[in-house]
Amino acid sequence: MKTTKRFIAMAAALTLTACAAMPMSIMTVSATEVSINTSKDKATHTYSAYQIFKATYDADLGLTITGYGEGYNGAGLAGDTAFKALSIGNDQTVGSFLGDKTDAATVAQAIEKLNYANDTANTDALAAILQKYITNNATATALSNNAVDLAAGYWIVLDTYTSNTTQDAISKYVLKISGGSEAITIIPKKDYPNVVKKVQENTGVDDYSYTVGTTTVTDEDYNDVADYNIGDDVPFKLYGTMPSTYDDYNHYYYSFTDTLGSEFTMPAATGVTVKVVNPDGDDEGTAADVATLTAGTDYTISIEGNVSIEGNVLTVTFMDTKKVASISANSVITVEYEATLNSNAKVGLQGQENKVDLEYSNNPNKTGDGSSKPEDTDKTPEDKVIVFTYEQDIKKIDAATGTELKDAEFILFREVSGVNQYAIVSNNKLTGWTTPEEDATVLKTDDNGICKVIGLDDGTYKLKEKKAPTDYNPINNVMVLAIDATTVNGQNWDGTASSALTEIKLSTSGDTHISDITGQLSGAAKNNKGTVQAQITNEKGINLPETGGIGTTLFILGGGCAAGIAGIYLISKKKTREEE
Repeated sequence: MKTTKRFIAMAAALTLTACAAMPMSIMTVSATEVSINTSKDKATHTYSAYQIFKATYDADLGLTITGYGEGYNGAGLAGDTAFKALSIGNDQTVGSFLGDKTDAATVAQAIEKLNYANDTANTDALAAILQKYITNNATATALSNNAVDLAAGYWIVLDTYTSNTTQDAISKYVLKISGGSEAITIIPKKDYPNVVKKVQENTGVDDYSYTVGTTTVTDEDYNDVADYNIGDDVPFKLYGTMPSTYDDYNHYYYSFTDTLGSEFTMPAATGVTVKVVNPDGDDEGTAADVATLTAGTDYTISIEGNVSIEGNVLTVTFMDTKKVASISANSVITVEYEATLNSNAKVGLQGQENKVDLEYSNNPNKTGDGSSKPEDTDKTPEDKVIVFTYEQDIKKIDAATGTELKDAEFILFREVSGVNQYAIVSNNKLTGWTTPEEDATVLKTDDNGICKVIGLDDGTYKLKEKKAPTDYNPINNVMVLAIDATTVNGQNWDGTASSALTEIKLSTSGDTHISDITGQLSGAAKNNKGTVQAQITNEKGINLPETGGIGTTLFILGGGCAAGIAGIYLISKKKTREEE
């Protein structure tokens, strides 16, 4: 009868661990046919079984070790200094148990004692040691979904795949086969971390929720899409999980690589905060336990600008997360910082894409010593977010003829918490805001009647004409213009800019001076400019006084003065005649 059994073989052992309840044990199975369930493999794995110890099996006597497997260097294993130093409990080491003996039966017995001691560090160390003595003369038996015969004895399975191509990890195990006719299927026990990047939208949109153990944590307004002004500090956050097989590793390498284009100015390293989030472990009713980690002690950080690698690269590296007591298989590690959107920003659908990936230990049998990057690592797929900004054009025209008018002057401002903030613009690009109106940048229309402000968030802005073109009436009222960008602020952006920004429009409060409004990201006319334009008209001539305004008063006063002067003149003339 063919059955499927879940088990973990010895953490000491090697590459595959079958899924089982007792993680640090060699499991004895009565089987001659062995297969591996590869359904969860993301990369193409190669599973190779090598016999460490030969054996015979008797139903009454059990398994009897008869020698080393073909091509296995048993003498080398028996004499290995690290192997002999492993503790088998009761203040005894493998070396003190072996003495000068190198025969297969005694070495196998030492491994049994090591397994019985169930010391995680020692059994993990044994994994790398056992692999060292598989020689080139050893015969590999390929394991796959199809069952193959394995003779009685101890077997080690090596699991390999091409790293950094498809995210995956390696498992580990040693199998002790006692004989019999039952077939088993090994279910590899392996897992790997994942990484997510989010950007915070400043207008309040979708929230990002993630799980720490069984605890759900929510970060407000973090999602995949945002839009900002040039000069704004844009908050980003990275989230890295840990693998469920974290305890199988003696050391664990873990490194974020976060890449932003030159459209962002990165903060200093001190502006980056790294935290570990764990399930709530107290009675205070908080959603999670959050601890801030220390740069230089828990992790290293570097921020580099390099055009060949797309601008700015932030790297946060843990040479060994095992040295950070608060990190466990349930932890989520977060990296938070703010980067400033600068004058290199691209308008509209081009957007500012940026991304993160995570490099991690993927082989529990080769974890290194924790002081440097191990031999075997893999990378997660990249996770991306995108930030948009827009352009506002003002076109000044003659109300009657449509002729473009140059040298009209404007200032642009917005209201924030009841305070007017005036735009500071350089080379048509927004650089910041100021509160005194006299410090505002005066925008002047060019020969085509256009002035522009590049790098605006969506929102409501106000426009004030400071000077009309020569021979044209000035506009005395403040004009209101609202940029309305439709962005898809969800958690599962597909990486295509056009699915993140679907429309951009400009609206006004009905001002009669604004004759036409164009949104260049609307309907079928969608393109990548991200520009909105308003045509503002001026009329020739002299302004007539407005009813109820100061002009009316001056007109009345002027008329009164003229009538008074005329009266005085007539009275004076009459008096002169009488005297004559």
